[in-house]
Amino acid sequence: ATMRFATVSSAFCIIEFAFLVSLVSSFSSISRINQFAVTRQQRINEITSDPLSVTLMAKKEVVEEEEDPNNFLDTLFTGGAFDNAEEEAAGIASKIKSIKELGWTKPPRDRPGNIRPRHRAWGGTGEKAIQDKPGYDVNNPRSPEIWLKEDDFYALKAVSAIAKKSPTGQAAADTVFVALAGGGSFAERTKCEELINDWNKSGKFDDAAFRKSVDAGRAKLATGWAAFFGVTATCALSIAVPTNPVAKGLEAVIGVILGFLSKL
Repeated sequence: ATMRFATVSSAFCIIEFAFLVSLVSSFSSISRINQFAVTRQQRINEITSDPLSVTLMAKKEVVEEEEDPNNFLDTLFTGGAFDNAEEEAAGIASKIKSIKELGWTKPPRDRPGNIRPRHRAWGGTGEKAIQDKPGYDVNNPRSPEIWLKEDDFYALKAVSAIAKKSPTGQAAADTVFVALAGGGSFAERTKCEELINDWNKSGKFDDAAFRKSVDAGRAKLATGWAAFFGVTATCALSIAVPTNPVAKGLEAVIGVILGFLSKL
């Protein structure tokens, strides 16, 4: 019994360590972005003012004195959840009639691809688009579909025309993007095509369908972050207070699994 308890405790410690490694990795990717101290409005202004800035943005550092470079909230993508910009966002979405306007001008590729964009909370914040990853060849028909980057989305005429008009223009652009990308930093062709068809299925723009997709995207974004912080808090609690009910419950579950495996 003592040996079994030691095995369970060791397994539990290994799982906790693995969680902490993944959490540190996620926080590191967020920190790399925070060092640039680029606010979301500044970022859109840079992108929409010059088409070349889409490729040059990563090399620029835009810093304002009033912004704290270490303030996580300054760069946190919320999908326009707290800005009431849905009406302006609908104006942007109504101008997107097909995925061609989002950059997918060629027929669908033979291989859609099995790699999905990660959630922003779980490594997606600093993730590269699939077309920017090593080994991707845009001229190879067997390569998977490219992903729509946030910067490329902001550079679209339909987006930039509204994004710079008002103080909530940035939030409106974020609102449309979260509908397309959900909790990820990139949007995929099949999902975008499905949503655009849904928004225009009656022959005219369906505002209710658009708002429904916005709610679904924000829900995915919030759920991922809630899970991330929940796991973080659980790991921290298990380290600080190893005898807490959550830790003991997990130990019991692991014990049952190990007991089952020992009988195989």
